[in-house]
Amino acid sequence: MMKYEEEKLRFQQNGRLVILSGKQAWNRNQWPEGSGVYLIWRVPVAAERQLLYIGKAGKYFRFEQEQVVMNGGSLAARLVRWTPYCFQREGPYAGHFEYGPNFGVNQLRQMPHNERYLNHVPAEEIEVECFCLAGWEQNLSPALLEAVLLQAYLAENGDLPPANNEF
Repeated sequence: MMKYEEEKLRFQQNGRLVILSGKQAWNRNQWPEGSGVYLIWRVPVAAERQLLYIGKAGKYFRFEQEQVVMNGGSLAARLVRWTPYCFQREGPYAGHFEYGPNFGVNQLRQMPHNERYLNHVPAEEIEVECFCLAGWEQNLSPALLEAVLLQAYLAENGDLPPANNEF
């Protein structure tokens, strides 16, 4: 993913790349505030990194014919999702990144923990790269950067990352 490497370098040079490793990714205070794009990687000790998910936080919207504004979407808020993935905090898979739900959020909450997701990755194998866009959104929206990265992945792999269900 050549475009990914270019963007990563650009963000590193501007101090806008935050990398969370292991259980650090389960701590909301470690995630940057504001809009951006994040990539969730599986980094096993003896194997090659695997990109699991590409997502965004923040989007433009217009409310009742007013001026377009950036919503309050925050990278830190992505930590509390239930679908298509979950940073699990309870049950037998506490401390695991889980993905591959078979059901919607309401159904997931009623299911036993061990049946909610198909894939369970221990925190020790998780790395999250946060590309912070706060203040840059008019030049590079989260939706655009997410789309560019997903398109690059699709072009290279003929598929989406395993925890992404749509593009």
